[in-house]
Amino acid sequence: MERSYQSQRWNPLAGLATVLGHLCLLALVLWNVPTRELPDTSDGERLIAVAYRSPDRSRYQPVEESLPVKDIASESSPNTLPTDASQPTVAATVPSAPPASVQIPLDLAAVLESMTARGTSPQPGQSASSAVAGQLQLPDGLSLEGAASGVLIPGNAQAGAGPTKTIATVFGVSGSGNSFVYVFDRSQSMGTRGGAPLRAAKRELLRSLNGLTSKQQFQIIFYNDQHARLRRSGAIGGLLFADEANRRAAERYVASVQPLGSTEHVSALKTAIGLTPDVIFFLTDARIQVLGQRQITELTRRAQNAGVTICCIQFGVGHETGEGGFLKELASRNHGAYRYVNVTQLP
Repeated sequence: MERSYQSQRWNPLAGLATVLGHLCLLALVLWNVPTRELPDTSDGERLIAVAYRSPDRSRYQPVEESLPVKDIASESSPNTLPTDASQPTVAATVPSAPPASVQIPLDLAAVLESMTARGTSPQPGQSASSAVAGQLQLPDGLSLEGAASGVLIPGNAQAGAGPTKTIATVFGVSGSGNSFVYVFDRSQSMGTRGGAPLRAAKRELLRSLNGLTSKQQFQIIFYNDQHARLRRSGAIGGLLFADEANRRAAERYVASVQPLGSTEHVSALKTAIGLTPDVIFFLTDARIQVLGQRQITELTRRAQNAGVTICCIQFGVGHETGEGGFLKELASRNHGAYRYVNVTQLP
């Protein structure tokens, strides 16, 4: 029994031999692990490398393409990109901004050419002059050069602004703007005294119209219990440019008007406001039909929404008697002027 116990006791020499054997085996394994060193460049540049980190060591794998970098060991550099310990680390830097002294060349000729270049072909129904780059499109017959010189696009004259703004006058009452509508009474009462009132109104209307240039717009409405305006095939939005052809057409239309019928102001004025001119010249003898407060308020609301000024001229016999009080109020509430004209003193 004693011999068996002695044979099973731990032998220190045998244990030491076992430990040494394991160490030798580990050394052989580590000796055979392949490693690659980062190449050293002589010009101060460093290659981008990927670091594969493990708990006991880090292995660096160079990337095929390289970029010149600054000292990546300096963690305080503001240009160094932050890394995530859980992902492969790429050593790189953000390119610095060019110095303030460096001036980037600007090709002004190319920029100007791209701004003024025309499209390759006009769209259906579009003139060649309006086929320009971008979203700008002009109606047929108008060009960029014409627009720059202040030509109005038909139907869009508003607020009396722009280089075409002018002053039109009817019997001394003036209005400023780009577009004007003449609303003239042609009822039976305008034919008294051998038709002198209507003849004087026609003469003054044509005189005012001939004072406009081809860059301004106009329209003429004669009314009694109904109303009619000058119609031309080239009218867009109801307004006409005051060119030679349209002025000659206006002369023929005015000459054809005769005094007839009763008077109804409101529908003619609503039509005129609907054309959205800058100024309406409203002329009537105001003998029978007058405007009530409700009608004045409604017309004023429409005119203000459209940005229209209303000027009023009253024809009367002898001295002013106050029959045209509603005309004064209509003009006052719509930023226009008023004048009374004694028809007995008309030439």
